[in-house]
Amino acid sequence: MLAAMRTQGHDIWGWLTGRGVDHDALWTLSERSNRTIHWGHRLHVFSGCFFCSLLAGPTSFLEISAAVLLSTAFCRLYATWRLYPALLKQPVTLVSILIILGMTLGLLWTPDVRAGVDELDALRWAFIPAALWPLRHHWNLLVLFVVLGYLAANVCQGVQALAFAFGWEALDFDAYPNRISGWLIPSSGGSVLVAGLGLHLPAALSARHPLRWVSRVIAVISFVAVIA
Repeated sequence: MLAAMRTQGHDIWGWLTGRGVDHDALWTLSERSNRTIHWGHRLHVFSGCFFCSLLAGPTSFLEISAAVLLSTAFCRLYATWRLYPALLKQPVTLVSILIILGMTLGLLWTPDVRAGVDELDALRWAFIPAALWPLRHHWNLLVLFVVLGYLAANVCQGVQALAFAFGWEALDFDAYPNRISGWLIPSSGGSVLVAGLGLHLPAALSARHPLRWVSRVIAVISFVAVIA
């Protein structure tokens, strides 16, 4: 079926995997936007790396970094708006729009409208991919900061394990005695750490990726962190 649609000019699989993106055109537009106000681009890169480094950080720190990133991206729209038509065609964007519409329409029949509006507050995270879109050519740098942030969380878990073992109450992060979650909230720490494991697995399972052995070591660390 996919082959038939491809012959008719509808490459659904290519669209789902991002092959329909004109990377050269986006690169040209990015270079043009970066020349408008150069320090604005540098600030955007800094805010993106700052946010990525705190994906596995304390919730309050992550909230602050997200606010900085979204504010920077909004202020740079004068230079980056030409990049966004391509983003609107991406599967993740269309799915996000459907989720937003579904949750908003749900307010029409919810018995507690105030609670429904409070839950809509979580939709602010749907704008993060849009804020990072102008930095797509720096994806390797962003991923590096995500990895470093997760390793910092793993180190924190190690400190907490030692605190439990030796009775260092000042370093136990007030967590549950049967969970080693570091500074993460135990109820959500598992989900956050599983996401980190998923980040490393593609490279770790590859037979040719240049960083496969590094990814395998970090994947093992992530797996132990999830079990902890």
